[in-house]
Amino acid sequence: MRHCTISILLIILTFNLSAQNYIPGYRSSVSGEELNYHSPQPDAGVSLLVRSEDSTLFIEWESAPIPETRNPEPGTRNTEPGTRNPEPETLLLLAGIDVNPEDPHKWKVFVNNKHFFTISSPADTLGKTLTWPGPEGSSLVFKVKEVDKYGDFMGYLFCHLPASVVKPGEPVKFRVVG
Repeated sequence: MRHCTISILLIILTFNLSAQNYIPGYRSSVSGEELNYHSPQPDAGVSLLVRSEDSTLFIEWESAPIPETRNPEPGTRNTEPGTRNPEPETLLLLAGIDVNPEDPHKWKVFVNNKHFFTISSPADTLGKTLTWPGPEGSSLVFKVKEVDKYGDFMGYLFCHLPASVVKPGEPVKFRVVG
C-alpha cells in the first residue's frame, strides 16, 4: 500500500510575487517532517511532508508577513511592491499531492488555528485545476504544473483569504493535519 502524502515545498519564490499581487505563502517552518524532494521550481528541493495515515501528524509553517499598506481604490489593482489591494489576499505556495485512486485520503488545513479547508486526494490525473472552498469566500486553488514520475501532482497552490482573516504586518500561520 502506498502512503498518501501532501507536501508543501519550502521556498520563498524567486520570481517577483509582489508585481503579481501574491504574498509568499511560506517563510519559515514551525513543525513537521522535512524531506528533500523534486519540484516544478528548479530552486526548490526541500518540502514539509504530512502523511494522511495518522491524524496526530501535521506540518506547520508561517507565510511572509501581510503587507502593511493597502490600495484604497476598490476594483483597481495596485502593482506597487508591498501594497495590499482591497480584494482577498492571495498567498502562493509550491505544493505536491499524491494521486491515489485506490486509497483516497483527506487532510484538514488550518489558517491561524481555524479549520478552513479539507483537501481530498485526486482520483486521477485528468483535472489540472483543483479547488477547495472555505469559509467567508476563501479558497485553495491548486494548479498542476506537472505530473511527476510517481504519478503525483506538483504545482502552485493559491490560497485566497478574506481580509478579515489576516493582520497587516503579521504572517499567516498554516497547519495541515493528516
